[in-house]
Amino acid sequence: MAIDREIRERIDSLVDDGVRSVSEMQRHVCHEVKLLFNNKAAPLPKPTNRRFYPSRADLAGLMYRRRRATFQGRMDQDVLADKVSSFSTDKPDELWVFRRSTGDGTQTLLLIHQNAFQKRLLVRYGNELTFVDATYRTTRYAVPLFFVCVHTNDGYVVVAFIVTVVFLVSTTRGGLISQII
Repeated sequence: MAIDREIRERIDSLVDDGVRSVSEMQRHVCHEVKLLFNNKAAPLPKPTNRRFYPSRADLAGLMYRRRRATFQGRMDQDVLADKVSSFSTDKPDELWVFRRSTGDGTQTLLLIHQNAFQKRLLVRYGNELTFVDATYRTTRYAVPLFFVCVHTNDGYVVVAFIVTVVFLVSTTRGGLISQII
């Protein structure tokens, strides 16, 4: 069953305003339904009516898709490109790689960062063991964050980080090998 258009628009608006919790979104949706039916002769819909009261899974999916669509927007990529450009200018010894997403799937977003100390550690310790540690759903946007790590004489150390919309070995390896090694 489709979610009511006004409810869906309100969910999108709330996600844009920063609502990240499904529980908080449920409270906002309940309030919005009351506002919608406040001036109408029809009674409030039952809480089991998913058109007006989407399930937690429905809300999580809608919120995820909205955040992902927002991140892939041109404006966010423009802001990120400006930041990377200013970081590269401020600290020329640090590696910053930014590749835009085309939106048609031929090229995905890629952001790589490595400072001079991390590069030195990678050259020194990266021949024996290098691995990638992934984190998901820990950032504002629905993109994975990868840490490239090496084992040093003092434990494991992050020697670069990678942000990409879709993790593909070919995408990451191409950007990683050509840039940070």
